[in-house]
Amino acid sequence: VGFLSETIQINDFLANLARYSSANAIKTKGGKVTAPGLPAIHVRWGQDLMPNGRIRNKIRMEFNPSHFRASSNLAPCPFAELIDVCKEAIIMMIALGDPEAEPDFMFDEETGEHHTSWPIDWASSVTCSRLDLAQDFYVSDTRFKVAQLKYRRPEYSRGVTNHINGKKINTVSHVSSSKSVQMKIYDKYEQSKKRRNKTAINSSPGHIRYEATLRYTPVRENGLLSLAACTEENLTEALRKQWDKSSYGLPLFSDEHFMASMMNSGLSFGDASDIFYYLYCKENKLEFPEIPDRQIRDLRAIMRQLGIRVTDGLTQPNFSYGYLDFETERFISI
Repeated sequence: VGFLSETIQINDFLANLARYSSANAIKTKGGKVTAPGLPAIHVRWGQDLMPNGRIRNKIRMEFNPSHFRASSNLAPCPFAELIDVCKEAIIMMIALGDPEAEPDFMFDEETGEHHTSWPIDWASSVTCSRLDLAQDFYVSDTRFKVAQLKYRRPEYSRGVTNHINGKKINTVSHVSSSKSVQMKIYDKYEQSKKRRNKTAINSSPGHIRYEATLRYTPVRENGLLSLAACTEENLTEALRKQWDKSSYGLPLFSDEHFMASMMNSGLSFGDASDIFYYLYCKENKLEFPEIPDRQIRDLRAIMRQLGIRVTDGLTQPNFSYGYLDFETERFISI
């Protein structure tokens, strides 16, 4: 957000903000502002040299829009409300820093008009350099586990990162650069239980959250550098594009479903267990216990009849049981 130079003394502005910050560094470059009863905002300031030779003072604000809607239990913040939330954040920052300071969109350079209230197109003068987009899924199928996504990654990523909380994989993400989109999917319910955040949305088992972080380059490529462009339609489309690249929506395989399917086909528990462990060993490069060759041949014959490919290990595509659906925000059981 740019400010009219004649209405702001940046050092005084930052000094006032520093009263709400534990770090004195905010006086010179920026820091976290936490006013009692208000959402936290990370603030940085800088200057741009404009084509007309003027110096433009600007303040960069980074915050979680959902925190401005915590009282209504809306998490994440609805895309349709993002621009309004940003307006609230700017007003809050001005009130804390200097109520007399005015954003530069209050002055029209072409007409020389000074606005007495925020113009309709104010958001077109605000730059958006980073977006953290999120969508929640609600999974009622008890077979679903985040760990089933542990090998999933977008095509442009070189690797997968899995985060383990306790003894379970709670978050699946991937390796990315500053020029690519960072995505992750995690169990929001388990996270809420551990953090015990009383202001968070009342979560329940099966609450899964998908997030995509767009830094400057992806924001520009999606045409979202202007806050005015961050409409519900545009943000939804940007998130949908990333979801399609993520591979998180592909059909999923469940150990439980695999065993149940084999036994439903008429196999005994013993044969089903042997096949399961055989594939487990192949997938993890373990030595299968020594058993007669004839028994191995019998197991392979049964697997061929069931359409099981040994090379696929324990991720048999024809034994998938459902997938996460972006449009309905739910898990679709097959």
